[in-house]
Amino acid sequence: MMYLLKSPPLFGLLLIIYNVIAFSKAGLEGAWLDQIWLQTNLPSGQPLTLTVGIMMVVIGAFLLHSEWSKTLRNRQPYPPKFSFIISSIYLIELLWFPPAGNAVFMILTLFTLLDALARLTLPRSQGHNRHST
Repeated sequence: MMYLLKSPPLFGLLLIIYNVIAFSKAGLEGAWLDQIWLQTNLPSGQPLTLTVGIMMVVIGAFLLHSEWSKTLRNRQPYPPKFSFIISSIYLIELLWFPPAGNAVFMILTLFTLLDALARLTLPRSQGHNRHST
């Protein structure tokens, strides 16, 4: 259980953050995922608008990379089955809880499933150069 305190599952933390916002009064009353986080113009003159939802997906992509890096370096701080538990929680919320029934949460759910599958299939380093003969 100490491994969860040393390196918590990042998608579990993202789930907590998402739920705190989505199930709060502000999340239940409005379309908080559509709120503008950043709006600017590109050098081409085209406007670039980043919403909170897009930023959640970007954060999820970075978390997926981080989790895969831990797996490839053989630094899995928690068992692979824990990733499947987190992925199952995401899927349950996506299917049965209205604040999570949107495209952003569906993409985050797919990220968690990819993470769980990667923990079972990606090769892990054994502390030496895999390309040496």
